[in-house]
Amino acid sequence: MDNPLHSTGSAKMPYLDGSESKALNRPSALDFAKNMLEYDIISIDVFDTLLLRPFSEPHHLFMIIGEKLNCTNFMSIRMKAEKEARYQAEIRKGNKEVTLYDIYELIELQTGIDKRYGVQVEFQTELEFCFANPYMKDVFELLKSQDKKMIAISDSYLTKSMVVKLLENAGFSGFLDVFVSSENNGSKQDQQLFKIALQKLGKDIRLVHVGENIESDIKNAQELGIATRYYNNVHETGNQFRSDGMSELIGSTYSGIVNTHLHNGSKQYTPHYEYGFIYGGLYILGYCQWIYDYAKQNNIDKVLFLSRDGDIYRKVFNFLYTDIDHEYVYWSRIANIKYTIEKNRYDFLKRMVKHKANGVLAITIKGLLESLELDDMVDLLPLYQLKQNDLIHKGNVKIIQTFFVENWDQVVKKLSEDNELVKGYFLSILGGSKKVAVVDVGWVGSGGSGIKYLIEEKWKLNCEVHSLVAGCRHSNHTGNLTQIMKKDIAAYIFSRMYNRNLYDIHSSKKHINVFFELFTQACYPSFSGFKKTDDSFKFLFDVPEVENYKIIKQIHQGIFDFVRLYKNAFSNYEYLFNISGYDAYLPFKMIIKDLRFIKNYFGSLRFSRGVIADTENQTFETLNEIMDQAELCHQNHLNENSSIENSAHFSNDIDYSMTYHYEYALKIIHDLFSPPAIYEMNTDKLLLENLLNIFENRINLSVNSIKNLRQIPGKSVVLIDDFNHGALPEPKEMINFLKSADKESVIIFLNSNKEYLFYNYPDKEILEFIVPVEILRYNAADETQQDSKTIFLYSKRKDRRNMVNQQSFEKTLDGSNEKIIVKKMSEEQLRIKVLEGILEATEKRLEHYIKLESELRTKLNMKMTE
Repeated sequence: MDNPLHSTGSAKMPYLDGSESKALNRPSALDFAKNMLEYDIISIDVFDTLLLRPFSEPHHLFMIIGEKLNCTNFMSIRMKAEKEARYQAEIRKGNKEVTLYDIYELIELQTGIDKRYGVQVEFQTELEFCFANPYMKDVFELLKSQDKKMIAISDSYLTKSMVVKLLENAGFSGFLDVFVSSENNGSKQDQQLFKIALQKLGKDIRLVHVGENIESDIKNAQELGIATRYYNNVHETGNQFRSDGMSELIGSTYSGIVNTHLHNGSKQYTPHYEYGFIYGGLYILGYCQWIYDYAKQNNIDKVLFLSRDGDIYRKVFNFLYTDIDHEYVYWSRIANIKYTIEKNRYDFLKRMVKHKANGVLAITIKGLLESLELDDMVDLLPLYQLKQNDLIHKGNVKIIQTFFVENWDQVVKKLSEDNELVKGYFLSILGGSKKVAVVDVGWVGSGGSGIKYLIEEKWKLNCEVHSLVAGCRHSNHTGNLTQIMKKDIAAYIFSRMYNRNLYDIHSSKKHINVFFELFTQACYPSFSGFKKTDDSFKFLFDVPEVENYKIIKQIHQGIFDFVRLYKNAFSNYEYLFNISGYDAYLPFKMIIKDLRFIKNYFGSLRFSRGVIADTENQTFETLNEIMDQAELCHQNHLNENSSIENSAHFSNDIDYSMTYHYEYALKIIHDLFSPPAIYEMNTDKLLLENLLNIFENRINLSVNSIKNLRQIPGKSVVLIDDFNHGALPEPKEMINFLKSADKESVIIFLNSNKEYLFYNYPDKEILEFIVPVEILRYNAADETQQDSKTIFLYSKRKDRRNMVNQQSFEKTLDGSNEKIIVKKMSEEQLRIKVLEGILEATEKRLEHYIKLESELRTKLNMKMTE
């Protein structure tokens, strides 16, 4: 019954074993339906079974509702209101079942939002986003075709009529009955809703229930003698493979689209399709929206997408927008070098000669000259003791460079012969445009810069050229820095000055451009130039890599399907297309955590390495060969004996009054426990991700985000915080979790808001296993204490608690006037620190209960006076 994908404590990594859509290996809808034909009535859960939402978590929908209601922080307000409504319901009537009206009655008191209007907005938003699970729709129709009786059953604050309308809107009609907890004062969770359904249907009927929750749908039904069929929750299945650290709403919409598409069970896809869909779709969508916004803001007349990377960009752009003129332009690095040769001697000598000498593929001097249409210069080679059939290598590279330099006028003259052809081509492309944006994947921005030089300086056309790239980096970090600073090049994802951490990650890995450009390959060869014909000209291309085309088409289909699904889901919400470059890059960052996926499923792709292909032998290199030569596969980022203390720079870009306790918690985890992964609950995930990025070159540690304490397996290291008040677990739930934890588990409470989640009177025995760690921040100049934070570690092993307390640490923050100090505590100091925490926690609990009692009395008095 348990999902094996959730049962291990392995590091949060991308799915590496082929197609993620095949991970669950669900039976076909036909087999799933046939397996239930023996029963008189089929009961089916509603949300996450019959109906899906394009959000990774249901409550993320509240962010959308908050925007509609023009209410800041509405998600937190809405979650707290529901929690409070259930608390009051339990006091008032003995169960926690509430309606949406009960929830908005509290929201009205807190915010002034009319409760009827709030209910209307939330339900209409649900109606807009809930859609039929395609797999369960097939199951439903198959059962319906066999005249099977079906009921829908849901734990929900929505009314029965609302649930019926949602189902009918999604194409589910004809249920024998619909049971909703809000109207029955009982839920699946407490089994009462099942009992109510059985009582109404008749106890002698043979009933089977389908649902996605192991506890309420499966175990609780089975305890009542009801047969069950488990449908794995698509988000619980998929979220473990999604990237952490994205902004909450875009992260949710991205994960929602991926999870519902790949894991519903209706179809299975290839790894190549999924590479585009999971890791490239958000990036291409976000980049196209960024290009569109840039064009609008800068009054761009026309967008020019450069070959070959621009192929998928333009297709997606064309699908999304109809009000900006755009065109696909044949251009390439080799074309750029050839047609801007008079200003690009350095680039020519480096790419055309030096790179060939350093390359893994051999090419002769004659082959190079022919590829550049400089055949006439072959006769000059003997003057330099060179032979046309000599291979270019490190021993003769300087002589060959001298050969070109001393005959540079001839090189320029020959390669400039097609100047009028190139100019004519661009005049036809521009078509009278006064401002154009040239779009490329990256990286130096030479394509856009070359075209800008030709149009604005060489030909002096009355047209302004803007250069846009997805990512901007130079092998010499300062190589194009002034262009970036002058805004001659605009970057979407990163540059030396923007999203610097992503720039550093991208720059630190060999051949990462190749993996990134897998998204933007095209099904035709690289453009190499123009050739004059009798009446016009023709395009010249390098050797086609036809073996790659099938895979490229699948990658592009995955990208396009992601864009299509995202547009269908969110077309009424323009702000949901405002995808930051940071968010867009994180799915790719996830897949390059372990390069085995790329090696296993893309290793056979063949590339003509360098700027041009070997025109003599048409020699290619596979991606596997490239990776093997660079010794790229699954590399550990950290030597086992290294310490986080050496890698932690305590960057001054971060506000350490908020973060240094997080950083020291990571130090403890790494130095003392060294797990492959940790679990986090209710932490500042963006901060956690950023800190791990700082240490990425030395620490191979992944984070699994969980929402329910029961999801944590044994022998785990867990970080728990009170960062989001609306998502705090119940005190009893936390105490039960701690009591049931095994001896190998370590739980660290970060206690950012001093909620002391580990304490709940009168469960004092928990405190026996708690050790506090006080982290002090001092002014290094006068030794005055600025502030302090205390984290609490829970472990049933005394030796581990002692190890933590034995740690001492002192570090002055580089370039600042502050230092961080952690001191070993005596037993008396430890006891006092725990007692201080208990006292503060007790005060907070009392304040909370007094407030609740006051609010409840106010509401009761209001009702009595009505």
